[in-house]
Amino acid sequence: MKLLVSLLCLFSLGVAQASAASLLLAAAEVPLSMTFNSGSNGQLKSDGMPQGLILTAEVPLLMALGVESYEIKLKDTNGSSLQTQMYDALWILPLPLVSLGIGAGFGFQNPTGPLASAYDSANISQVMLRLGLPVFGPLQARMSYQRIYSSLSSKTGGSDLQTGGSLIAAGVGFDF
Repeated sequence: MKLLVSLLCLFSLGVAQASAASLLLAAAEVPLSMTFNSGSNGQLKSDGMPQGLILTAEVPLLMALGVESYEIKLKDTNGSSLQTQMYDALWILPLPLVSLGIGAGFGFQNPTGPLASAYDSANISQVMLRLGLPVFGPLQARMSYQRIYSSLSSKTGGSDLQTGGSLIAAGVGFDF
């Protein structure tokens, strides 16, 4: 037991020194899954993993800024998809051993394919939670959960299409 406590203390000290020494963390994540909310006009389903990237620049123990660009192909919509662009700001909580960020983002979402003729582009917003765990030296494993709020307005006066939901992403970060 003493050995375990000693190793944990040494690991904590090493992580604390690495965090204190780093001035900037650059990270890249890929969206793994998108689950849409149910709307009055049914529920959208993604057709596979979203394609794109989430890039973040973080000042450890302070804040992070990010940009997201990804496309979500939709099932049963004759080749339609949603192209999403977001800009994020996160507050980084000062926790030992982990990097925990809480933030928000805003941007826009464009329908493509047959959906583009029926719905306008939409402004979207989100809240997010991002977790980073040190792996080895300056490398960090990252995971994020994002709650997206969005609906596309109908061009014909019909009901809006609910496109908000939950996005999960994973990636890596590197301290400089």
